[in-house]
Amino acid sequence: MKLFLIGYMGCGKSSLGRRLAKRLEIDFVDMDKSIEAEAEMTIPQIFATEGEVSFRKREREMITKLGSTEGDRIIATGGGAPCREGNLELINSFGSSIYLKVPPKILVERLCRHKEKRPLITGKSDEEVAEFVNRSLAERETYYNRASMVIDCAGRSDEYIVEHLYNFLKYNR
Repeated sequence: MKLFLIGYMGCGKSSLGRRLAKRLEIDFVDMDKSIEAEAEMTIPQIFATEGEVSFRKREREMITKLGSTEGDRIIATGGGAPCREGNLELINSFGSSIYLKVPPKILVERLCRHKEKRPLITGKSDEEVAEFVNRSLAERETYYNRASMVIDCAGRSDEYIVEHLYNFLKYNR
């Protein structure tokens, strides 16, 4: 079983993925961290030196690499990974995708606290971040909503979401 967690940056893919993998006693992989390790650069460095197009190519290659590797695992994708033509279909060919849906207001609050770690919003004011999130989330949701499963995370605790996913996976393996 391979489960790809998808959703906008700041929705909790990595933190929830780690907790779910621990609960299921399977491997967890953060796709962005894997890309950084392979490139020997951080995501912001990749964006700065190679550009977004090169980074998106690396994402697709990593989807293929992680998807085709043996063994069960939870994979947290980057926020834009499923939004490139054919990537969500590729993800679903290897396993299942779950969209962690978080309201824009909550995403903006989370992202404004850690802008320097996110190349797409570094240097933006809080108002610019809000405008960027609302615009790009509206574009990306077309892809996100095509996931195998959508979890509405609004008003739900991390514990509730992990338990919900755990029960779903436990009975649908």
